[in-house]
Amino acid sequence: MQVDTSGSISSLLQGTKEGQSTQKTTTVEQQTQSQQQSQQTRQTDTVTFTQAAAQLAIVEQHIKSASVTDTQRIEQVQAAIKNGSYAPNTVQVAGKILNFESALNSIRA
Repeated sequence: MQVDTSGSISSLLQGTKEGQSTQKTTTVEQQTQSQQQSQQTRQTDTVTFTQAAAQLAIVEQHIKSASVTDTQRIEQVQAAIKNGSYAPNTVQVAGKILNFESALNSIRA
């Protein structure tokens, strides 16, 4: 610690400010050097897909482009409704409603 025998505080403060300024400059220079070194040692990552992964991607594209709805079945049901011959299986419908409600209750719990 520096001692000022003249009793002047300003000379002590000035020395402290200069020291802080020098420390900040040194820290900035160290950070810059560190960044430059890390940029020089940085390597490029590469990704290689296996043949199985490529085939899986092709299958995924086919699935995405496939129709989700069974248009033939929809047309059959619509025709049966129009001519009055549609008779849903009430037991099956009730069972599916109960399963759906049960699943909802388990999510809420």
